[in-house]
Amino acid sequence: MVVFIHPLIVAELVWTLESFYEYPRRKIAEVLEQLVEAQGVEVPEKEIIIDALQDYEVKNVDFIDAYLVHYAAHREPFTIYTLDKKHFSHLKGDIRVPPHSC
Repeated sequence: MVVFIHPLIVAELVWTLESFYEYPRRKIAEVLEQLVEAQGVEVPEKEIIIDALQDYEVKNVDFIDAYLVHYAAHREPFTIYTLDKKHFSHLKGDIRVPPHSC
């Protein structure tokens, strides 16, 4: 038997474990990395998720922001436009903040 876990489910697990259960980032990243690497578990974009979990833990950014950067990096060309200058400034890549207009 194979268990399929979609990347959106991983994002929901991160959010729930952090916001509702108040688990520390280190523990969330550790447990979810083990889950996606487990035998009998199929996860699309496994490398992207693992890289995103590492950035989530180490760089103190939202998991979904880290996931988007790593997802985009696997596509060419890669540019992310965001209004979230704070979190994305900790991540590597072609990340742009559009000029604000009044």
